[in-house]
Amino acid sequence: MNSLSSLAPSLCLLFAVLPVSLPAQVITLTPVSDTALFEQIPDNNLGASQSVAVGNTAAESATRSLMKFDFRNAVPAGSTVTSATLELKVVRTSFLVEPATFQIHRLTADWGEGVKGAGAVTGTGTPATAGEATWNARLSGQSVWAVVGGDFAPEVSASTPVAGDTISFSGANLAADVQRWVNDPDSNFGWLIKDQVEGLTTTARRIGSREHPSAQPKLTVQFESPLRILSSGLKEGKFCLKFMAQGRGYVVQAREVVDSGEWQTVATVPAADVPAEVEICDDAPATGTKFYRVMEQ
Repeated sequence: MNSLSSLAPSLCLLFAVLPVSLPAQVITLTPVSDTALFEQIPDNNLGASQSVAVGNTAAESATRSLMKFDFRNAVPAGSTVTSATLELKVVRTSFLVEPATFQIHRLTADWGEGVKGAGAVTGTGTPATAGEATWNARLSGQSVWAVVGGDFAPEVSASTPVAGDTISFSGANLAADVQRWVNDPDSNFGWLIKDQVEGLTTTARRIGSREHPSAQPKLTVQFESPLRILSSGLKEGKFCLKFMAQGRGYVVQAREVVDSGEWQTVATVPAADVPAEVEICDDAPATGTKFYRVMEQ
């Protein structure tokens, strides 16, 4: 409950907003940064390559990918994430590539994407310069990984068998990662993608990176955002409250006693296709208290 009190010696206004959520919304994001780490070439960076790599090479060394998405302007603070699906496109494999199971882990340290490998779909990049991620360092010349190959949480966020040209990850743990980052954007270091069993058969795939012209990674997030009161107060003898309307219709009601009496409709707001700020004003009582609520229709 939000309160507005001591507006005048004989006037106290309060408004209550019932806990409601907007209808489920769906967004699709591409990474803001991604790169690959090669165990065999531990000091190279591939931050600008058109592909990243995951799996074991013919030399039986591991490759891993780092991928980060930005939710700050995409999912409103306070939203509830209900599902997340990461889809990757395989753009190159070896002739004798083997089936594999790839898994995702949440990264626990920041890293630098880098600019090596620009314009190339394959290749192993070139030696990293300051601030770029490699197998050995999260920020080359500045900070190494606590464990070479990337610092990540031991819990698997998602895993999936890999055999075709599309790799799809989903599940409750993946959605929980996104929820964590929506709640605390500063903890968002992205994901690390790796083979479940490293150092064995030839399982490496080249996956389209954010620089690829047609096979970028796509993260689809479904979420419910809360109704948000933007402001409230007296204006020219009226009590006005402003909120962001989106997706559904709303009704604003008022009564003089918080827990009894009939709710009187002050205004209705029809559903709109685009988000919009709505301001509703009502005559302020000369004395006493008045309670308001905003509800979805």
